[in-house]
Amino acid sequence: MILSLEEVQEKSGLSFALSISEYLGGLMDFTGEVGRFAIRSACGGKLAKPQVELCVASVTVVYNGVQELPYLPGKLGKKMSALKNTLNKMETVLYELSLLSDGVKMRPPGGDEDDAGLSSL
Repeated sequence: MILSLEEVQEKSGLSFALSISEYLGGLMDFTGEVGRFAIRSACGGKLAKPQVELCVASVTVVYNGVQELPYLPGKLGKKMSALKNTLNKMETVLYELSLLSDGVKMRPPGGDEDDAGLSSL
């Protein structure tokens, strides 16, 4: 569950008001942390798939929500490409975990047939 600006303000106990730019910036930065968590989780192999799916779903909610805004205050527009890149990386990892779960072995481009590209996950 993603907290609203009002909920963050209330639960934080801050003595000053957060601006919408600070809230959105923090939310967009948080997606990077979720992405890093997803990548670290994927090191657990196919058993990590549910965790990575949850991470992808969380970042997708933020991305879609921010996309619906008619205007991004301040310099937040620059964060959109980082947010999209995070989402793309996690979707790729989820796809690879799905292949791993289905028993498909991937080979790196130009690699030997004996090399399993996902064996390190």
